Amino acid sequence: MGRGTPERIVDERGYARVKMSGHPHANWGGYVYEHVVIAERALGKPLPPKVVVHHVDRNGANNAHTNLIICENQAYHYLLHLRTRAYVATGDPTKLRCMYCRRYDDANTLRVKRMRKRNGWYTVQCHRDCHTKYERERRRRTLNKDKEIQIGTPRAFLGRNSRHA
Repeated sequence: MGRGTPERIVDERGYARVKMSGHPHANWGGYVYEHVVIAERALGKPLPPKVVVHHVDRNGANNAHTNLIICENQAYHYLLHLRTRAYVATGDPTKLRCMYCRRYDDANTLRVKRMRKRNGWYTVQCHRDCHTKYERERRRRTLNKDKEIQIGTPRAFLGRNSRHA
Protein backbone atom coordinates (compact mmCIF):
# COMPACT_ATOMS: atom_id res chain seq x y z
CA MET A 1 0.00 0.00 0.00
CA GLY A 2 1.10 3.51 -0.71
CA ARG A 3 1.82 6.03 1.96
CA GLY A 4 -1.37 7.61 3.34
CA THR A 5 -3.73 4.87 2.10
CA PRO A 6 -5.05 2.65 4.88
CA GLU A 7 -4.50 -1.09 4.79
CA ARG A 8 -7.69 -2.84 3.54
CA ILE A 9 -8.84 -6.41 4.21
CA VAL A 10 -12.08 -8.28 3.44
CA ASP A 11 -13.56 -10.48 6.18
CA GLU A 12 -15.27 -13.87 5.76
CA ARG A 13 -18.71 -12.22 5.34
CA GLY A 14 -17.49 -10.03 2.48
CA TYR A 15 -17.26 -6.73 4.42
CA ALA A 16 -14.18 -4.56 3.78
CA ARG A 17 -12.28 -3.26 6.79
CA VAL A 18 -9.62 -0.56 6.84
CA LYS A 19 -6.81 -0.13 9.36
CA MET A 20 -7.48 2.99 11.45
CA SER A 21 -6.01 2.54 14.91
CA GLY A 22 -7.51 4.94 17.41
CA HIS A 23 -10.84 5.21 15.58
CA PRO A 24 -13.82 5.03 18.00
CA HIS A 25 -15.33 2.09 16.08
CA ALA A 26 -12.05 0.17 15.59
CA ASN A 27 -11.88 -3.43 16.75
CA TRP A 28 -9.03 -4.87 18.84
CA GLY A 29 -6.81 -5.06 15.73
CA GLY A 30 -7.43 -1.44 14.79
CA TYR A 31 -9.75 -2.20 11.85
CA VAL A 32 -12.99 -0.34 11.07
CA TYR A 33 -15.69 -1.36 8.59
CA GLU A 34 -15.16 0.62 5.40
CA HIS A 35 -18.88 1.41 5.09
CA VAL A 36 -18.76 3.05 8.54
CA VAL A 37 -15.87 5.29 7.46
CA ILE A 38 -17.72 6.25 4.24
CA ALA A 39 -20.93 7.00 6.18
CA GLU A 40 -18.97 9.16 8.65
CA ARG A 41 -17.37 11.03 5.78
CA ALA A 42 -20.81 11.69 4.23
CA LEU A 43 -22.24 12.75 7.61
CA GLY A 44 -19.25 14.94 8.39
CA LYS A 45 -18.75 13.58 11.90
CA PRO A 46 -18.22 10.27 13.73
CA LEU A 47 -21.27 8.02 13.97
CA PRO A 48 -22.97 8.05 17.39
CA PRO A 49 -23.09 4.82 19.43
CA LYS A 50 -25.75 2.27 18.44
CA VAL A 51 -25.98 3.62 14.87
CA VAL A 52 -26.01 0.92 12.16
CA VAL A 53 -25.07 1.38 8.49
CA HIS A 54 -27.38 -0.52 6.09
CA HIS A 55 -26.48 -1.64 2.54
CA VAL A 56 -29.51 -0.98 0.30
CA ASP A 57 -28.66 -3.76 -2.18
CA ARG A 58 -27.76 -6.17 0.67
CA ASN A 59 -24.27 -6.54 -0.81
CA GLY A 60 -21.70 -5.89 1.91
CA ALA A 61 -18.96 -5.35 -0.67
CA ASN A 62 -20.79 -2.45 -2.34
CA ASN A 63 -19.73 0.55 -0.24
CA ALA A 64 -20.82 3.29 -2.63
CA HIS A 65 -22.22 6.20 -0.60
CA THR A 66 -25.45 5.97 -2.64
CA ASN A 67 -25.89 2.39 -1.41
CA LEU A 68 -25.62 3.17 2.31
CA ILE A 69 -28.33 4.22 4.78
CA ILE A 70 -27.48 5.37 8.30
CA CYS A 71 -29.98 3.79 10.72
CA GLU A 72 -30.50 5.31 14.15
CA ASN A 73 -30.50 1.90 15.86
CA GLN A 74 -30.65 -1.85 15.28
CA ALA A 75 -34.48 -1.90 15.49
CA TYR A 76 -34.80 0.46 12.53
CA HIS A 77 -32.18 -1.55 10.62
CA TYR A 78 -34.20 -4.73 11.27
CA LEU A 79 -37.36 -2.97 10.03
CA LEU A 80 -35.59 -2.13 6.74
CA HIS A 81 -34.70 -5.81 6.27
CA LEU A 82 -38.25 -6.90 7.19
CA ARG A 83 -39.79 -4.52 4.66
CA THR A 84 -37.25 -5.43 1.99
CA ARG A 85 -38.11 -9.14 2.36
CA ALA A 86 -41.83 -8.33 2.09
CA TYR A 87 -41.26 -6.17 -0.97
CA VAL A 88 -39.18 -8.84 -2.72
CA ALA A 89 -41.77 -11.54 -1.94
CA THR A 90 -44.98 -9.59 -2.67
CA GLY A 91 -44.17 -6.23 -4.21
CA ASP A 92 -45.68 -4.52 -1.14
CA PRO A 93 -43.35 -3.56 1.74
CA THR A 94 -46.24 -3.17 4.21
CA LYS A 95 -47.22 -6.87 4.12
CA LEU A 96 -46.43 -9.02 7.14
CA ARG A 97 -45.60 -12.72 7.29
CA CYS A 98 -47.57 -15.30 9.29
CA MET A 99 -45.21 -17.16 11.60
CA TYR A 100 -47.03 -20.48 11.06
CA CYS A 101 -47.91 -20.72 7.34
CA ARG A 102 -45.17 -18.27 6.21
CA ARG A 103 -47.57 -16.48 3.81
CA TYR A 104 -47.56 -12.69 3.53
CA ASP A 105 -50.80 -10.83 4.18
CA ASP A 106 -52.20 -7.42 5.15
CA ALA A 107 -51.63 -6.35 8.74
CA ASN A 108 -55.39 -6.11 9.41
CA THR A 109 -55.91 -9.82 8.58
CA LEU A 110 -53.12 -10.97 10.89
CA ARG A 111 -53.28 -11.22 14.64
CA VAL A 112 -50.41 -9.60 16.53
CA LYS A 113 -49.36 -11.46 19.67
CA ARG A 114 -46.81 -10.58 22.31
CA MET A 115 -44.83 -13.59 23.42
CA ARG A 116 -42.29 -13.98 26.17
CA LYS A 117 -38.90 -15.57 25.74
CA ARG A 118 -36.08 -16.04 28.22
CA ASN A 119 -34.44 -12.77 27.24
CA GLY A 120 -37.57 -10.59 26.93
CA TRP A 121 -40.73 -9.94 24.95
CA TYR A 122 -41.19 -10.12 21.20
CA THR A 123 -44.17 -9.80 18.85
CA VAL A 124 -45.34 -12.25 16.24
CA GLN A 125 -47.93 -12.00 13.50
CA CYS A 126 -50.17 -14.91 12.54
CA HIS A 127 -53.51 -15.73 10.99
CA ARG A 128 -56.10 -16.65 13.61
CA ASP A 129 -56.84 -19.94 11.82
CA CYS A 130 -53.14 -20.85 11.63
CA HIS A 131 -52.68 -20.19 15.34
CA THR A 132 -55.77 -22.26 16.23
CA LYS A 133 -54.56 -25.16 14.06
CA TYR A 134 -51.08 -24.98 15.58
CA GLU A 135 -52.40 -24.93 19.17
CA ARG A 136 -54.72 -27.90 18.53
CA GLU A 137 -51.83 -29.90 17.08
CA ARG A 138 -49.54 -28.90 19.97
CA ARG A 139 -52.11 -29.97 22.56
CA ARG A 140 -52.73 -33.26 20.71
CA ARG A 141 -48.99 -34.02 20.65
CA THR A 142 -48.65 -33.15 24.34
CA LEU A 143 -51.60 -35.40 25.28
CA ASN A 144 -50.27 -38.28 23.19
CA LYS A 145 -46.83 -37.92 24.75
CA ASP A 146 -48.33 -37.99 28.26
CA LYS A 147 -50.40 -41.07 27.38
CA GLU A 148 -47.31 -42.87 26.05
CA ILE A 149 -45.45 -42.12 29.26
CA GLN A 150 -48.34 -43.19 31.50
CA ILE A 151 -49.19 -46.36 29.57
CA GLY A 152 -46.22 -47.60 27.58
CA THR A 153 -43.09 -46.65 29.48
CA PRO A 154 -41.97 -48.68 32.50
CA ARG A 155 -41.15 -46.52 35.53
CA ALA A 156 -37.54 -47.69 35.54
CA PHE A 157 -36.90 -45.97 32.19
CA LEU A 158 -38.38 -42.61 33.17
CA GLY A 159 -35.51 -41.41 35.33
CA ARG A 160 -35.49 -39.28 38.48
CA ASN A 161 -36.32 -35.89 36.95
CA SER A 162 -39.42 -37.06 35.09
CA ARG A 163 -42.66 -35.55 36.34
CA HIS A 164 -44.33 -38.95 35.89
CA ALA A 165 -41.88 -40.97 37.96
